[in-house]
Amino acid sequence: MKFYVPFWMDHVYDDFDEWAGTWTTGFQHYKFLWELNQVSPMDGVLISRSKIEDSPRRKKEIKEAGGVKNFFDIPDELDVFGDCGAYSYRKESEPPYDPEETLEFYEEMQYDQACSVDHLINGEQTEDKERRMEITLSNARKMRQAYEEGDYSFELYGVVQGWDPDSYHRVAKELIEMGYDKLAFGGLVGTDTRDIISILQRCYPLWMDKDVDIHEFGLARWELFPFMERYGINSVDNAYHRKAWLDRKKNYELTPENEYTAVRIPIADQYAEEREPKEQAVFDELKRYINDESDPEDVIETLRDWEKTYAEIEGKDGRVELFEKLKDEYLRTLREKPWEKCNCHICDEYGLHVCIFRRNERNMRRGFHNLYRFYHYFNGYLEGEVEPPQKINDYSQPKEIEDLDIEEFENESVLVITSCSKTKKSDSPGDEMPAEELYQGRLVQNTRGLCKATGWDHRIISAKYGLVEPEELISPYEETLESVEDSESLRPKVLPELAEILDDYDRILVIAGKYYRRVIEPLYDNRVHILNSAGYPVLCSKIKEATPDRESKLEEY
Repeated sequence: MKFYVPFWMDHVYDDFDEWAGTWTTGFQHYKFLWELNQVSPMDGVLISRSKIEDSPRRKKEIKEAGGVKNFFDIPDELDVFGDCGAYSYRKESEPPYDPEETLEFYEEMQYDQACSVDHLINGEQTEDKERRMEITLSNARKMRQAYEEGDYSFELYGVVQGWDPDSYHRVAKELIEMGYDKLAFGGLVGTDTRDIISILQRCYPLWMDKDVDIHEFGLARWELFPFMERYGINSVDNAYHRKAWLDRKKNYELTPENEYTAVRIPIADQYAEEREPKEQAVFDELKRYINDESDPEDVIETLRDWEKTYAEIEGKDGRVELFEKLKDEYLRTLREKPWEKCNCHICDEYGLHVCIFRRNERNMRRGFHNLYRFYHYFNGYLEGEVEPPQKINDYSQPKEIEDLDIEEFENESVLVITSCSKTKKSDSPGDEMPAEELYQGRLVQNTRGLCKATGWDHRIISAKYGLVEPEELISPYEETLESVEDSESLRPKVLPELAEILDDYDRILVIAGKYYRRVIEPLYDNRVHILNSAGYPVLCSKIKEATPDRESKLEEY
């Protein structure tokens, strides 16, 4: 899986003097993210068309330079991924770009990968949602045709926009039918993680047995990575870690679960050649501190004195209140010195100053540091070399249970999934009958009784027919699942139907043999409960014991 960073012209200056707080301006002194570390903290850069066209002069200069890579000195090993920047025109009735002309723009700017012209779906009116969806599909259709007829050097992605699992599924399905073998899912940045998982589960069967690349815009969340791996997501982008320096408290990241608070030092006058005496005193104290000539507490007292003076000068009483709220976090940062535990080039060169919240030169470097740390753990997680953060399991891990207590599922909608049985009822080969009557094995029959008593829905995984409903008419057969290969070959018959209904349930209870469980593993999440047992007879007994006595319940009522 590749990680891309959205590019918003973020830069620092190459001659920044951290103690004097001075630098030389001008484009020739710009240093971009990929120029600050020996190893770039990303696999590629996402550059939107809207960002380039913010400045007609810049667009002209990029064109004259031979494309974005040449103009911004982007290394050859980094991909440049392009889109139209749909967020920038989300309030417009239609996108401002022509599909065919956009292909020429991408080629002219020398992108490696680029996206069809899409339109974000916002608002609550169904008609507008459908209209925007059709605009996205129509543009994708025109671009696909022109792309196939032309001679372009970049790879074209079809953008998937929607508002719920079914609508995303509709668009993705149509794009694949148009001939797209690369899809980019958009419009999900502010979406709840649980809803994103539902969308991925719904759409995954569309490409699970095809050679299709998938990109997810803005979704580099730890909680989603297990699902992205499982569903064949090839790349993601996210600006969160670059922007994390803006957070009030968690603005310096060392590990995904160990974040620090940068020390805020207010600026008396950003245009003054000299600092206020008490402002300068803070930096003098910091110098003594890094030379082991003073303690963190001394720094805090000096900073408190400057905060009070600054509040009086500027009339900002809230500054002192904010300082008092954050001082314990400041002390932790100064005591633990996280910059000494980081191996990025930025911390190596600027040390303590990466943990000071003051002006773009320090703050942006801290944002770049955060990206480096994220990328380090991102790759380490993918390669199994680092322990994943605990929150990564919040959504992805099913719960294995030894006994079934139906009270745990009270007031929840439940779907039970079980496996077919070898023992089948039939008067003669070829007779059709409801699946729940055909299968005579104890597991199926006990599960049937459990669901009738509790009112739960259930489905049966058939080694021949895939996912079947209890009342579905089927004929006898001999097939069984006896290997991992059997399980995986059955998935195309099971996962599409299961993905379509999963979102209707709060809990999924799996009561099945190991090869049948393996069929549906790709759709596991934290709603899934797997009933374990030491063997088939024990499993059947557990179901029987957990089944309420319907007659006694009725008499009691």
